[in-house]
Formats: sequence, structure tokens, C-alpha cells
Amino acid sequence: MTQSPSPNDRLIAEARRAIEQDRPADARPLLERAARQDAGDPRPWLLLAGIATTPRERRAYLALSLIHISEP
Repeated sequence: MTQSPSPNDRLIAEARRAIEQDRPADARPLLERAARQDAGDPRPWLLLAGIATTPRERRAYLALSLIHISEP
């Protein structure tokens, strides 16, 4: 039996498509929404780090992803 994708899975998949199509501005709100829906999921933070526009922003997103990866 397979699980159906969660709402976060769908948002992240849509954001990844936008990133692959060189549309980071479209991906950002999707990833921010995914992060709000499931704060314990590190994937939105990692993807946001990948499309960050400044080194400071990238570090902040990476730090958030590490917090969520290390949480049980």
C-alpha cells in the first residue's frame, strides 16, 4: 500500500519544478508555505537556501534546516 503525497510533498514538488524552470520567485512562496505547514520538515529550508539571493539569507535558511534535521 502506498501513501498519498502530503500537502507539503505537493508544494515542494511544485516549487522544485519552478526552480528547475528557473523561476525561483514562483518557488519561494510555495516553500515558505510548506515551511509554515510543517515546521519540522527541513526540505523547504534547504530549497530556500538554494534560491537565496544573499549569503546571509542562505546561511539563515541552512541554519533552520539543521535545526529541523536534528529534531527527533
